[in-house]
Parts: sequence; structure tokens; C-alpha cells
Amino acid sequence: GTDAQGDTAHGGIIRLGLDLVPVTLAFSSNNFLSFYVLSVMRFDAAVVWRNFSILFTAILWTTLLSRPLGLNRKLAVVLCLMGCFMNSFASNGALELDVSTPIVLLQAASTAAGSVLNEKVIKSKTAKLVSLDLVNALLYSEMVVVLLGCCFTQHLLFGTSFSFSTFTPMTWIIVIVYASAGLAVSRALKYGDSVSYSIVSGLRSPTGILLAPLLLNDSRVSTATMTSGIMVLFAVVFNATP
Repeated sequence: GTDAQGDTAHGGIIRLGLDLVPVTLAFSSNNFLSFYVLSVMRFDAAVVWRNFSILFTAILWTTLLSRPLGLNRKLAVVLCLMGCFMNSFASNGALELDVSTPIVLLQAASTAAGSVLNEKVIKSKTAKLVSLDLVNALLYSEMVVVLLGCCFTQHLLFGTSFSFSTFTPMTWIIVIVYASAGLAVSRALKYGDSVSYSIVSGLRSPTGILLAPLLLNDSRVSTATMTSGIMVLFAVVFNATP
């Protein structure tokens, strides 16, 4: 009996690890794109356009999890999209797009995919038999394997050092912040859902827009960016309203 239970638990962990592979690939892609976007795009524009993850999350959430969206959530999604487009207009009314905007949208899509797929795994029957800490441990182990694989591939293709010696202190800070945020998000997904999390996380838009000019020289606060940030704030309020 004990051996049978052990084999069942072992098989469940293997199945859980396999279920987490798409989550790992989505989040790993998001992390890679995050570093690229922050290196080539104006911060205030990147922050607002990245909120397209709310739309992508709503689409994937209803498609993959077969969940209906209420009226308030639909309004929140619409407000978010309006905010994104508001930020893309220059002062003369012309449409203002960075050349890397498609990359930001791809990042937003990978964020949404990772979040929804992660929620699906966390709330699965297999995951309910183990602790959330074990699920996180499996996910982070897989992401470390992907990171080492990328470093090794870069070493083979470009002859770079197969180590983390090129990581700056700021890079390590970003890694730690992302890892800590991921642990917090997993608990939010266990007791909440991806759509609520994505909309509430949109608060980083107005916050980031206000702080960007203080920290970065190439970002600016304009009427359009302030309006877009306020729209995202209203989207959060609509989502929280019963």
C-alpha cells in the first residue's frame, strides 16, 4: 500500500512537471523580452503598451479555462485598451509608435499566457494533491534549466563566457524582484484569478509614468500619458466593483 501511494505521488509530480513546461517557456520568454524592451524603448510607453496583457489574459482566460467575463471586467479591458492608444498619440494628434512596440505586445502576450496557464496548473486536480511550494519549486527549477540552456547556447554561438560574471548588480536586482513577484503571483492565482491580477497589476502604469521622468532622461509626462494612466486606474476600479 505504501509503495503504491509512493508511486502515485511520484507519477503526480512528473505529470505536474510536464504540465508546467508551457508555463516555463511563457515566463522565460517574458523575462527575455523584458530585458530587451527596457533597453530599446521609452519606459513610459513600454509600461502602458504592456497593459495589453489585460486583453490577452481576458481572451486566454475565457478560451482556455472556459470562464465568462462579467460586464465590469469587459469595461476594464476596454478602458485599458483606450489608455494604451491614448499614450500612442503625440501632441499634434499623430499616431506615435515605437519600432519596438510589437515586441512589447509579444511580451504582454507571453505574460498573459504564462499567467493563465499557471492558474490552470495551480487549480488542477494534480496540484491540489501537493503544496503550492512544491509547484513553485518545480516551476523555478525548470526556469533555471531554461536559463542555463540559453547561456550554454550563447556560449556555443558567440563564444561568450558560460557564467553569470557579466550580470551587473542591477541585473541581479531585477532577477530577484521578478522571482519574488512570481512567488507572490502564484498565491494570488491560487485564491484569485488571472484577469483580476492582470488588471490590478495595471496600477504599475500610472505609477511608472509618474516615476519615469525622475529616474530616466528619455521618458516624459504629457497629457496623453497622464490620461492613459488614469484610464488604467479606472480599469482597476471597475474590475474591483461587484
